[in-house]
Amino acid sequence: MTDGKLDLLITSPVYKQEHPAFLQALDATFQALGQTFRFGPDPANPSAHIVRGDADIVRARAVCLAKFLEMERPWDFWLMVDSDLSWHPSVLERMLSRDLPFLTAAYAFKARAGFKKGLPVCRAHPGTEPDAAGLVRVNYCGGGFNLMRRDFVLDLCRCYPELAFTTNPDGDEDPGRPTFDLWLNLIAQQEPWEGGRREHLSEDYAFCHRAAALGYEMLIDHYAVLVHWDEDGVAYRTGEEPVYPEEDKPKRSQPASKRRK
Repeated sequence: MTDGKLDLLITSPVYKQEHPAFLQALDATFQALGQTFRFGPDPANPSAHIVRGDADIVRARAVCLAKFLEMERPWDFWLMVDSDLSWHPSVLERMLSRDLPFLTAAYAFKARAGFKKGLPVCRAHPGTEPDAAGLVRVNYCGGGFNLMRRDFVLDLCRCYPELAFTTNPDGDEDPGRPTFDLWLNLIAQQEPWEGGRREHLSEDYAFCHRAAALGYEMLIDHYAVLVHWDEDGVAYRTGEEPVYPEEDKPKRSQPASKRRK
């Protein structure tokens, strides 16, 4: 905490380019929460830390962690957010007010058809429902909007010393920074209801697996609404049909009786 405000670090790994809606959501968040939180090193110019140009998402997330661990000041919370998501500031404000070690918001797969359409990027025991506070416990969740408290992050780093490494140098001013590869893919034995198989877990699910092994709950805020954007400007929300840009909406053919002759 600095000058009575909580310190919130927002980081995002960006390989190609941020979606405009992501940038708008950032600006709206800075304006709406600026009285309570500090974003970035300069209080007069709130900012997010963007890691650009790394096609390896596992490494890019670890580089984001390196920024958190630099300790320019002790960050109270860390939000890891993907640059193809957008949100209303009230979503993050409510999540922060819960003051949990780990909390995320679900976002839909970028699926225009098929069984994944409208489904959230997460995995939970069948029949899992939100509790009275609107929290849903899951086994795994996507890493696109993870809000983490300082003690949680430092505990993971302390408990997995074998994942420590130094980031690649970036010029004379950045000889490399210490971090931890908490997102390193792994092979895990799944529970019987998941088939009991040995499964390869990609970066975000591997992160959840490591956190859960330490006794942490992976919780989703059921009331948090995120929009997931693809490169064509199609918007995806959990439980809903994809929303196409006006000019790209699939055309419905009119019945012959209503067509002009």
